[in-house]
Amino acid sequence: MGTPAAEAATTTELLFRMGDRLRSYLSLAKPRILLLVGLTGLAAMVLEGSLLTDPMRFAGVLLGILLAGAAANALNQYWDRDIDGIMARTRSKRPIPAGRISPRAALIFSLVCGLAALWLLQTAGGMPAALLGLATMAFYVLIYTVWLKRRTRLNIVIGGVAGAAPPLIAWVAGAGELGLVPLLMFLVILLWTPPHFWALALCLKEEYARAGIPMLPVVAGEQKTCTQITAYVVLLLPSTVWLGISADLSWLYFIGATLLGLNLVRRVHALRRHRDRQAARALFNYSIFYLAALFFLMLPPQW
Repeated sequence: MGTPAAEAATTTELLFRMGDRLRSYLSLAKPRILLLVGLTGLAAMVLEGSLLTDPMRFAGVLLGILLAGAAANALNQYWDRDIDGIMARTRSKRPIPAGRISPRAALIFSLVCGLAALWLLQTAGGMPAALLGLATMAFYVLIYTVWLKRRTRLNIVIGGVAGAAPPLIAWVAGAGELGLVPLLMFLVILLWTPPHFWALALCLKEEYARAGIPMLPVVAGEQKTCTQITAYVVLLLPSTVWLGISADLSWLYFIGATLLGLNLVRRVHALRRHRDRQAARALFNYSIFYLAALFFLMLPPQW
């Protein structure tokens, strides 16, 4: 029998290992992306309103959306483990190429999350929400990850459909059908996605080229990428106004959306002017804040 000090040290080491393991599985789910997924779904459920009087169903749908996102992100990492091992950005940060989680364990984790997501969405939100959740996961994994990502520079443009789907799932879970407001929320995220990812791609142009991923900066150059980013932002900003009018949002939303949009334009202008990694990274980081703040502003002040 060991001494109390030795047993305490062993217990502490075991807890640290368990914590590292949990953090590795959490990184499979891409928590920063999941926060945006959850917030966009939350905003749609609050605006739709039907589930606000049923906290259990509300929580079940939100958790289902988060688990669907976790499943899709984990399957994305499972499939991309070869290129993640090539790119310096992902080689040590992602758990599969870093050797912290085996591909088999990652696959099991993703399947468990996906099945749990479908069960929660069906139970709390109904069959239409579950089918939309299934279609979203299938689109992200099969259409974007397996097919588009390694074949065409339109990978992000088309693949963004999956990332824009949480408001649709959330709205259908409450209303049982779609309407103009969730479709406009979908449109806003869809138009936001290319500038967001292309800004990152500008920072990692050489790594994407080495991995054989035809991101827009790799195949079309930096100038064309900056032009495309500008075009999408020009379409994005009036879409946020259209959404605010259609959803009858408060004046706080319109003021906030205007200020956020002006700052986004300023950062895009800086990128077009300097075309360097610092400006691209600043735009990428701000774009995350932009979408989170925009959807947070959609929540009623009293909620």
